[in-house]
Amino acid sequence: MNTASRWAEFQELRDLLELKSAHNIKKILDAYADIFSAKSFDDVEFLEDSDRSKKGRQTIRGWLVEIVKLTDSIDLFAFAAETDRLAAKVHEFGRQRRRGLKETGPNSYTLSSLIVSIENFKDAFQNHVRKKNIHSATVLSLASSKFDSLRLGTIEVISSAFPASLESTKTTENQRTLDLYLGNVTSASDHGHKFTAIAAIYSELMRLAGESESDYPLQVLYLEEGSQFSKFCGHAAIIVVLSQTLSTGADYFIDTYTKTGKLTQLSLATNVAKDTLEITEKLQAAGYETDGEREEVKIATRQIAKQLNELLMDQPEVAVDGQTYSVPEALSDRYIEEAKQKKLPQLPPDTSEVVAAANPEAGPELEE
Repeated sequence: MNTASRWAEFQELRDLLELKSAHNIKKILDAYADIFSAKSFDDVEFLEDSDRSKKGRQTIRGWLVEIVKLTDSIDLFAFAAETDRLAAKVHEFGRQRRRGLKETGPNSYTLSSLIVSIENFKDAFQNHVRKKNIHSATVLSLASSKFDSLRLGTIEVISSAFPASLESTKTTENQRTLDLYLGNVTSASDHGHKFTAIAAIYSELMRLAGESESDYPLQVLYLEEGSQFSKFCGHAAIIVVLSQTLSTGADYFIDTYTKTGKLTQLSLATNVAKDTLEITEKLQAAGYETDGEREEVKIATRQIAKQLNELLMDQPEVAVDGQTYSVPEALSDRYIEEAKQKKLPQLPPDTSEVVAAANPEAGPELEE
C-alpha cells in the first residue's frame, strides 16, 4: 500500500473518530463531558461526607437527570448506524495491520480496546433507552468516558504517524493542494526529471488560463524519501485541471498496457493529443474560455503530452489525489523493464552496427 493510499485510510479513520458526521454519538459524549470536566476533586473526596462532596454529588445527580431526558432527542437508528460504522472501520484497520499493511499508527491492542469500548458504549446507551433511570445513566457515563478516552488517544496516535507537513498545509482561498504518488522513482535524477515535468505542465496550464505564476507558483509542500509521494500547492482552479490531466495520462498508460500488453507513448500529433487529453474542455469546465483551435493551445497540448510521457510512462503505479492507477502486480516488473528500454538514448548511426555486432543476441528496438 503506497503512502498516499495509507494516509487516505488514516484520514478516513480519523474523520470517523472525530465524529464529523456522527452527530448522535457526539451529542451524548458532549453531555457527559460536562460532568467529567466539572468533577475537579478526586474519587476519594467525592465519596466523603463533606459539604463539598455532597454538593458535588447533587450537581452530578442533576446532570444525570438531564441526561435521562436526553435520550428522547437521539435518533436511535442513526446512533446504531454510527457506532456500527465506526466499529467496522476500526476492525478493518486492525485486520490490515495484522496482515502487515499498516506499519505505523495505533497498535492492535489499542484498536481491540477501542472496538470493545464502542460496543460497551452502544450497549450502555441501548440499556439506558430501555430503563431511563439514574443507574442506567451512570453506567452510560462510565462507558462514555472510557470510549471517549480511547477515541481521543487513537486520534492523537494517528496524527503523530505522519509528518507535520501533511497535516499543517495552509492554503488561501485561491490555492489548492495536489497529492501525487509515483511508484517507480529510484534516484535523485529521477526526482529532478519528474519535478521538472510536473512544473512544466503546470506552467502550460497557467499560461493558457492567463494566470500569473509569480502570484501562484507551484510549491512542493512535502516529499517522501525513498519514493515519490509528493504534495504540491498552486492556483486552486489550475491544480484541479492539473489533477484531472495527470489522471487522464495515468489512465491512458495503464489502460493501454493492460489491454494491449504494449507500452505506448502519448502521441504528440496535435489532433490525437487534443482528443486524448481534452485540455481545452478541462479548462473550460474550470471557467476559462479557451479555443482549442488556437495555435498556442495546440502547441501547449503537445508540450503537455510530451511532459506526461516523461512523468508517467515509466510508472506501473500512480496515485493522483487518492485515485490509484496500476498495472496488475504480476506485470509490474515487466512494465518497468519495457519503460527502461523505451527511454534508452538513441545511438548515433555510425555506432549502432558496432554495438549490434558486439551483442548479437540483442532484440529489435521497441516500436514507438
